[in-house]
Amino acid sequence: MESTPYYHHDCGPPSNTLAMVLPVKEDINWEQYLCYPTPGPSPTSGDEDQHFHYGAESSEDAHEHVLDETTTSTTFYPGANTYHTPSDLVCLSSDMVAFYVHSELLLATSDNHFHSLLGGKNTTRLTVIHIPEQSPILNIILHAVYGLSATRYAPTFDELSCAVDQLEVYGVHPSTEITTASALHSTILLHAHVDPMKVYLLAAKHDIFDLAVSSSSHLLSFSLNDITDDIATRMGPIYMTRLFSLHRGRLVSLKRLLSSLPHLHPPSPKCSLKMQNTVARAWKLASAYLLWQDRSDLSSSYIDSVFRSLPEHVSCELCKWAFQCHIQAMTAGWQNVKCTI
Repeated sequence: MESTPYYHHDCGPPSNTLAMVLPVKEDINWEQYLCYPTPGPSPTSGDEDQHFHYGAESSEDAHEHVLDETTTSTTFYPGANTYHTPSDLVCLSSDMVAFYVHSELLLATSDNHFHSLLGGKNTTRLTVIHIPEQSPILNIILHAVYGLSATRYAPTFDELSCAVDQLEVYGVHPSTEITTASALHSTILLHAHVDPMKVYLLAAKHDIFDLAVSSSSHLLSFSLNDITDDIATRMGPIYMTRLFSLHRGRLVSLKRLLSSLPHLHPPSPKCSLKMQNTVARAWKLASAYLLWQDRSDLSSSYIDSVFRSLPEHVSCELCKWAFQCHIQAMTAGWQNVKCTI
């Protein structure tokens, strides 16, 4: 049986400590096995509430002993300007890093009393609670609660993903907390340049719509043929449909823009209708080349470069002018096509 981890120093060990089993003898001197604890004042019900706080250490001597063996957070330290009141709570990570925080803010953000580790706002003394998380994870969680950026710590994506998963455990919902305006959104989005699919899957897992929108633009170059069964399962039907609709919608828009031909001008001795049809045929060939690539991530500059060389072989100035105007209109239209889910 596991004994209670914290107890009052004056009252000896907890009452549920296992007794020593001895052989029964008639001439045993039992007094040599008896322990007489030093008498002390019995705690009242009110004292018990002050000394036992949902598994938290609240004895000042215990605080000093525990905190002397810890490392203090470089953001959440005593006297840090992170809130408008002094810190009344210390969150101690599993690797013994102390984070000096405010129970009022944690209770206001969490809907389960921070995984039932907090019973209420502490107004009398500093309280220590043990959080079963490594310091990099707890650091990200607390930065999210305070609305601070953890970018300067350069967290890995695995650490960010684990922290977002654990937010749910502590009663903080990623779907409402991680918005475009949040610092954690910006920190996670930094990894979209390297592996956008991981970011998108994380967003889909927790229904973080803003993060999914921001990361989806980085998936335009992702081939939908590379989606495995595992990715499809993790993404779910809603966010997979949104991603497929994004790719398909852009390709449809590109086809519509390319199907429009440059305007013809009235035939003249220098440029007959037959010569203008030759220009139109060149446009169609270039359009077919672009559509054949079947890419929704084509840039406007790339499209422009494909068409820009064609007017060099046209002798009619009116045809050149019409061709260049049509290129500008088409690329401008492509830039306005939606590039996120």
